[in-house]
Amino acid sequence: MLALMAILIMQVFWMVNTLILYQEQGTIPPQELLLTFFDDNWLLILSTILTNVAVVIGITEHLRHMEQNEQMNQIRSDFTSAMIHDMKSPLSSIIMGVRALQSGKLDAKPEIKARYFRIVEEEAGHLLALTNRMLTIAKLEDERLMLAKTSVELEPMLQDIFEKYGAKVQKPMHTELHLQVTRVWADAEYLKETLINLTDNAVKYSRDDIRISVTSRQEGHFVVVSVRDEGIGIAREELPTIFNKFERAAIFKNKTTPHVAGFGLGLNYVYHVMQTHGGSVKASSQKGRYTQIDLYFPNDQTTNPPNDQLT
Repeated sequence: MLALMAILIMQVFWMVNTLILYQEQGTIPPQELLLTFFDDNWLLILSTILTNVAVVIGITEHLRHMEQNEQMNQIRSDFTSAMIHDMKSPLSSIIMGVRALQSGKLDAKPEIKARYFRIVEEEAGHLLALTNRMLTIAKLEDERLMLAKTSVELEPMLQDIFEKYGAKVQKPMHTELHLQVTRVWADAEYLKETLINLTDNAVKYSRDDIRISVTSRQEGHFVVVSVRDEGIGIAREELPTIFNKFERAAIFKNKTTPHVAGFGLGLNYVYHVMQTHGGSVKASSQKGRYTQIDLYFPNDQTTNPPNDQLT
């Protein structure tokens, strides 16, 4: 950058000096002097203009990269803070549970002892699931993940997910299934994790009660599975970033909004899983009313996925 600016300054200085020499050589009218000067030095003038353009482009790109680096550093900082904050709770629960079990005070209280064992197991499973999710996203981004696709039945999988969430949530939970298509061609493990992520978001961002509906339909060469909740919703201007890694919509990061645990990995995971399946994902939402995620699963591997859409 400095080298380009130095060359530009030298060229301008040389042009000015040459113009002065032309003027000193005779009493040529100013218009003829300029025409003669440009005719004799057109190559130098052109190179100066091109160099100037290169300098401007270089400075613009440099500033853009600086802004991108600043944004990435902020994202990393936010992610680190969120991870530390949200991992402290399960780790504290695990430590507390282990200490209580080691103390021997619960040996005469089998029901309480079993509950502590369950808490430790669930919190450890939560941390393991988060770690596995991050590793899976890295593999998906590097295209190193191999899927084992089969014909997967949707209803038993969804009923199992809803049953487990219904047992642990503190709010009333209402679920509906309207499945025109009962099976999809997908990897069962990653399909279930995708549906768990969407259910988890619906639970996290619900209001006084939890309302989730899942529908499926045939749309051309795709089976579309739609997960819809009637929670707090997402503003339209925030939709384009919700599938980014470590990104959470501004409403969830707003300090006036109650804290909700998470690292911004869930929807990024969903996006990459659908891409790897050869499908696509579409998000639609209205703030204060609903959020809907549509998953497009191709009927076979030769089907081209539709464009991702945000509405």
